[in-house]
Amino acid sequence: MLPVLRFVFLYGTLKTAEQNHYLLLQKGNGVAKFIEKAVTREKFPLVVATQYNIPFMLNKPGTGDFVTGEIFQVDERMLQALDRLEDVGNLYDRELMTFETNVGCLNGTQSTKEAFVYVLNRYPKALLSLPTIPEYKNEEVKPYVSPRERQNGPTKEVLWREYSE
Repeated sequence: MLPVLRFVFLYGTLKTAEQNHYLLLQKGNGVAKFIEKAVTREKFPLVVATQYNIPFMLNKPGTGDFVTGEIFQVDERMLQALDRLEDVGNLYDRELMTFETNVGCLNGTQSTKEAFVYVLNRYPKALLSLPTIPEYKNEEVKPYVSPRERQNGPTKEVLWREYSE
């Protein structure tokens, strides 16, 4: 039986050359294949928050920027590995959205692709006052802190503690 493959849109630390991309390369996690760059069809707030400098895409369509990321094709085992990293059901939710692909092509072959994306549906409203960015890149000024290096509790608890009103 052939494995079920799904598309996932990655906009943060899982993108190529970012800190958690190695998870997509570990064969024990399953299969992941880069497909193409893409952008959200609607604006969303993409913010970098907490003392860990984590990128969060807030599920508030129409606010923020068109978010740029990468679409990968993954098998079920890889999707489960990504769900564990993103703490799905506790911190992030995995939702299906439609993305613009081939953006900026000179031959006008822009198209769309449906893919899963990890978003925050439940978040402190104070996150909406943070600056939004159209594309995440780790920066020396605000370096990402990996889960292995964190010391102040689970991400969800830190997020609410730091940004509760």
